[in-house]
Formats: sequence, structure tokens, C-alpha cells
Amino acid sequence: MVQAEKTIFIHDDTYHYTAAYYTTNKWVDADTLVLSRSESETIGAMKPEACELVLYSCKDQSMKVICNDITNFNSYVVHQKLVYYTNRTQLRCIDLDTGENRLIYEKDFDEIEAFGGPQITNDGKTVSLYANREDFGGFFFTVDTQTGRSRKLLTKRFESPFHFANHGMICPENPDLLFFAHEGNTFYISNRLWLYDAKTDKAWNLAKQSLNQCGNLGDCFGHESWAYDGKGMYFVKYHCSPTPPTGICYVDIGTGKHELLYTSYNYWHVGSSQDGRFLLADTLAPDHNEVVVIDREDGSETVIDRVKGKAHPAHPHPQMSLDNKKVVYTALDDAGRTGVKITFLKQSSFAATAL
Repeated sequence: MVQAEKTIFIHDDTYHYTAAYYTTNKWVDADTLVLSRSESETIGAMKPEACELVLYSCKDQSMKVICNDITNFNSYVVHQKLVYYTNRTQLRCIDLDTGENRLIYEKDFDEIEAFGGPQITNDGKTVSLYANREDFGGFFFTVDTQTGRSRKLLTKRFESPFHFANHGMICPENPDLLFFAHEGNTFYISNRLWLYDAKTDKAWNLAKQSLNQCGNLGDCFGHESWAYDGKGMYFVKYHCSPTPPTGICYVDIGTGKHELLYTSYNYWHVGSSQDGRFLLADTLAPDHNEVVVIDREDGSETVIDRVKGKAHPAHPHPQMSLDNKKVVYTALDDAGRTGVKITFLKQSSFAATAL
């Protein structure tokens, strides 16, 4: 069981800060991470210079701007000393050792006007990206980080009124395997989780949702993230599901079998530490969001903070540092501005254990 020791709150009177999306790594090393900030409360207005990336040190709380042309708070991912980000039509890479900001890929598909949502494989060789458009729903492709070559995976449109496919996430251990989500009202969507295999060009619904005794949707699923080993996915069965119990779930991608794991709170988002030992989650409550660390070794579900939140980009979206000693998440300050909290954990000196 973990315990909170101290918390740093990064906020000021000029900028709104976030720690990106919870499914993308933002840690350079155990003490350094990349944050996004903007004068706009939406953290990026989809135009040049609307949003900056800053390099932040937990050791001395210093901050350095590394780019100012990112166009959305969740449009970047960190892999070691490289920061990949999108600015609507380009995928760029910042080398933190040299300071070089180079173009990796520029839009070459006529179907899309702008793209984002970068996710990266564990080896750093493949980035997945996606775009949405009203007439086709979702468009998914990958880029080779060494050559810049793009690879179209699929275009997917579901039936109206909820026709969008999004949340594309490349498997961390298999660049031929992509997760995507059927987006829409959680009370309506009965086939939320999908996988696509580029080798076979097949897509299938990964986790079957049950109906209740009245024939209505019983399971409301969402907010998925890959397990670091690429063998399965974590997701949330929301508290609003008509059929209890609810909580954090895991699905094995090989068998399609899913199970409910943790049920103590009204869970909202869930992600994994990079060694698989911890799950990081937030919750929905009437006037606050709880930030929860789950230790898979002892099964404990520990609230380390309660924060004020609202709609994107102010969801907490917690993520563990690379050494399992810190948790980063987004919160509102007393003035209602979006800031970033980093909580240091007392009992995280143990060796990382892969599960």
C-alpha cells in the first residue's frame, strides 16, 4: 500500500497546465517530464503557437519551453530523450540532448485534414495517429520514426447516430495491432472496444458487453489503455452501468476474456505503471475527483489526493513516474485554472516488479 508524502502544484496566473493524456508517457526520466501549457483554458485552440511544451524538473522545479507550435494538450508522447508531437499536419520530434526539432512526417493522405493522438511502441520505432471526419468517422495510420514512412491501417465508420471511431492506440509490443474505440453515448454503445490486425486486415469487437434482464445494455465500458506488455487492456466499467458491480476491468487480447478487478470507487480513467505493478486511476464524484493508486501486489486501492476538476482538459488523468515514486495528474487551482500536481509516494523504494 502506498502513501502520499508531499505534493508539488504547478500553476500560475498566466497559463493553464496539463500532463497530457493518461495513455501516453510524458516522463523523460525519473525526475523530468514534459507538460503542456497554454493561455487558453482549452489548452490549445488548434492554431499555431496556441500551446507550448515545457520540460519540467521535479528536483529543482525548473521549467524550460521546448516548442510552441503544438495544437492540443494531448498531442505529444515522450520516448526516452525524444518528444514526438503533432501540429495538425506534421509529426515532429524534439531531441532533448541536442535541442533539434525535426520533421518526421507531413500529411500525405487526401482523406484527412488534420491528425493527432500520437501513441508509440515500447521500442520507439512506430507512432500511431488518427483523424476524425464527419463523413468517414475515423482514420488510423502509423509512421515509422526512423524513415518517416506512413502506413494506412483502416478507415472505420459505425452506424449513425454514433458513427465515430477514435482513441487509436498502437499495441506497445506489436506495430501490426491497433486498438480503437466506438465513441458515443455510453448507455448506447454496446461494442466499445475494438482491435485491428494489419496482417489480416480484420477488425473485431474485443470485449463483449452484456444486456440486463430487460434486454437493455447492462455494461457501460470506456477509457481504455494498453497493459505495458501488450497482452491485454485495462478499461473501466462505469458506475452508471445498469448491471453491477462496476469498476476497473482487464481483457486478455488473445482470449477476449475480461474480468472485473477493482471495485472500491466510482472509477473513471485507468492506466498502468510501466512495470505493470501499479494501476493509476481517477474517479467521478459530485464535487471532486479522487486520484487512486492500486498496488496489484497487495490489492490495495489508495486515494492519494482529491482534486477539483471539470471537462477536458481538466480531467486528472494520473500517471506513474518511471521509478514508481511519483504520480502526475491535472487539477484545478482555487482560481479555476488548470494546473499539474505531482505527488511523491512514501513507500515506493521497492524494486519494480513485472506482473
